[in-house]
Amino acid sequence: MKIKLILAVFGLLCMNASMVSADLDPLEKYDNFNTKKYNGCKGCINVDKWRMIQRGDYNTEVTRSIKGKRLHLTQRTWGQTDTDTGTTQGRNRANFRNSVNFSGVCFVPRILKYHLEDCPANPSSGGVRIRYLGNLFDTGAADDGDNGVIYAGINFQRWHDFPSKKDRAYISAWASECTDANCDTEGWTTYDDTNDPDLDFGIAKASKNKKQMCIGFDRTAHEIVFSFGNDVRVVNTADHDLPAFGNNLSANQTWHVIETRSDIESCTAGKIEHYIEADADDVQIREYQ
Repeated sequence: MKIKLILAVFGLLCMNASMVSADLDPLEKYDNFNTKKYNGCKGCINVDKWRMIQRGDYNTEVTRSIKGKRLHLTQRTWGQTDTDTGTTQGRNRANFRNSVNFSGVCFVPRILKYHLEDCPANPSSGGVRIRYLGNLFDTGAADDGDNGVIYAGINFQRWHDFPSKKDRAYISAWASECTDANCDTEGWTTYDDTNDPDLDFGIAKASKNKKQMCIGFDRTAHEIVFSFGNDVRVVNTADHDLPAFGNNLSANQTWHVIETRSDIESCTAGKIEHYIEADADDVQIREYQ
């Protein structure tokens, strides 16, 4: 049975914080990382629930473990030295297994430590984050790749140009349509806090956060529901130029992940370094009923 969630929404679907109803699938416990051992191994991640992946090729090193009853992720990334424009990505990714029926995820993120170097010659802004992102639905014309797939994410992040105190993270959400088979840097269109400031959730204490970040998809109403703690924002796909959706994502199209990510500036003066130590707890999922 689906649950009816009454949401106070500020500016996305209605004005003056009027009430909006979203019909979300119920939350289910997925992993709280409290198991002392997995298959006899202390501190090991349950690989029946998670598939761990490193992205970033030569420029990233990562660690993963269960620490303090949380999923603990570290990542160190170095930038390229052939140009003074653009950034390089590195990721430490925990993929959910068997996620084809997921309609959303919640978890509690924290950034415990971070280190950001910059390149004065490069105008790009680099940063680090921990986030959830996943494919929620398709346009009805999705192929065997990512073309036509709609995915959404919510970030707990720190960037060079943040004016706030050091132990602070900025929370923002977004949704994208993939427009080519690989959903590469030229192959998507995005709706985010640049398009609508209501997808900016503001600032939280990075290392002490206790609030869940969540995404849920209401298939009937065509609404993506983003939340951080009790702060909830709703995007109606039709109202915000995201396409209508197909009924299902096939198993080879769907993926849902919690990951750390670094966007690090390229710099001809030498390799610069980013580091993030983050964790995740209280992971819950929604599945289509």
